[in-house]
Amino acid sequence: DIPAQCWLGTILKWCDTAQGMFYRSIPDEAVAKELYEFYLVGAVMRTNVVKAFVSSDGWQRLMCTMVESPEARIRICPTIGRIGRTSWTMRLAIDAISSAGAAPTPLAVVQTVMVAVDPRDTTKTIPVPRAEALRGLIC
Repeated sequence: DIPAQCWLGTILKWCDTAQGMFYRSIPDEAVAKELYEFYLVGAVMRTNVVKAFVSSDGWQRLMCTMVESPEARIRICPTIGRIGRTSWTMRLAIDAISSAGAAPTPLAVVQTVMVAVDPRDTTKTIPVPRAEALRGLIC
C-alpha cells in the first residue's frame, strides 16, 4: 500500500473495514449484530466521493515514514450523515498519526452513499434496516 498508485484503493479498503467496525460498535448488541450482518450481505456502495489532502508523492513519503515507526497509526472516524428510505450516507475522516504525540495528518475525507438491497435479489432496494437506531447515531 506504499506506492503512490495504491492510495485510492487503500483509502477505500480502509473505509470499507471501518464501516463494518462502526456497525459492530453500536452499543445495543442486537442492533449491532443485525446491522453488521446486513452490511456484509445487503448493503451496496452506490457512490464514493473522496477528497484527498495529500499528493501522491506525499502519500508515498508518509507511508514510508509510518512503516518505520512502531507507534504509527491510521485513524478513521466514521459518522452517519443522513438516513433516507432505502439509502444512507457515511462520512469517514482519515488521518495518519506518524508517532506517539504527533499531530494527526489529514489524509482524506470519504463520503459513501450506501443502498439497502434485498440480499436474495440485489436488483431490489429495501428500506434501511433499523433506520431509527441509525438516526440516533447521526452527528
